[in-house]
Amino acid sequence: MVRIKAGYLHGVTKGSVYVAYNQKKIMNTDASKFVITKVRAFSSDGEVHCGNFNEDDLIIEETHAYPYEPIKIFCKASFLKDEILLKEIIEEVSKIPGLEITDIQKKSDITLFVVRPKITNSTPVYESASHTLPMSSEGESPEVWILPATKNICQKKFTN
Repeated sequence: MVRIKAGYLHGVTKGSVYVAYNQKKIMNTDASKFVITKVRAFSSDGEVHCGNFNEDDLIIEETHAYPYEPIKIFCKASFLKDEILLKEIIEEVSKIPGLEITDIQKKSDITLFVVRPKITNSTPVYESASHTLPMSSEGESPEVWILPATKNICQKKFTN
């Protein structure tokens, strides 16, 4: 067992993995490693999985365990020509801890749509009042619209 002088008030979470600090920053699969098993306000305990630790060893967090399920993001583009932009968005979103890309829209918490809203008089044009997203026009600039699982645009709720 290992005890560190950091707890939940410092952001430590159960399941997070810590390794012995390597000044050369060389990936070492045999590095001393432990997993947090108990977290208190100002200290935490961990179970050693590899190697051993001394009282004054410097450690770093290798993997952070988030105390919640990741937010599932579904991404879609209106036009084939926006697929490159869509891939870049997916790549960047995938790097954000706590977010997870999904291929199933019904299982998503948030949907990111790349649309090219048709604009008339500085206002997006909708096919009808019941549509959430504006009509797309290939000649317009791409925009990313964010929809929560309710499929309603958050901004509209503020305009009532």
